[in-house]
Amino acid sequence: MSSFGNSGGAFRSFANKMGRIVTAPIDAARRKAQREASPSSIMSRMSEDIRSEVKGAKAKPTSLDQYFVVGKRYVAKKVIYFVSLILIVLIALFIMFVWPWIVSTFFTKTFVINTEKMQGYSGKVRLLDSQTEDILLFEGRMEEGRITGPGILYDYSGNKVYQGDFLMELYDGNGELFFTNGKTKYKGTFASNKY
Repeated sequence: MSSFGNSGGAFRSFANKMGRIVTAPIDAARRKAQREASPSSIMSRMSEDIRSEVKGAKAKPTSLDQYFVVGKRYVAKKVIYFVSLILIVLIALFIMFVWPWIVSTFFTKTFVINTEKMQGYSGKVRLLDSQTEDILLFEGRMEEGRITGPGILYDYSGNKVYQGDFLMELYDGNGELFFTNGKTKYKGTFASNKY
């Protein structure tokens, strides 16, 4: 009986090793693709391209093939390429840093509560019930996927439960707690859900 248990364990160990051997190239390719697509890798390649273009831009063009005709003027192709590269870098920086800040500051995103999309998000949100996806449960701010900052918490009937400051999903700071009929239960300062 114990020899059968040992052979079963050996078979599982063998199967696990074979599984890792088969999936290793796939995992390596996935990791390489993630590295190549990461913003830091893209910015590194762009900066290297800019450096090489700047080094080559010091030499003046020597033939008409190295110019674009714009109206009555000739513009060096190197200048056009350099300006295009700078524009691409500025657009990439805008998309990576400025646009997320604009969205989190001025726009309200709607999420179904406890979904992957919420993870790591910072900004104004409306959180909906996961079952019906139409009952509003929270309206306010999130920081890095956690309810932090001013907001309003509702129950499943649409009644206001709490309005005020949150810190990692807890009532923390100034706020107001309500009865189900809408009357104030407590108004003042909270610390970790306590008056």
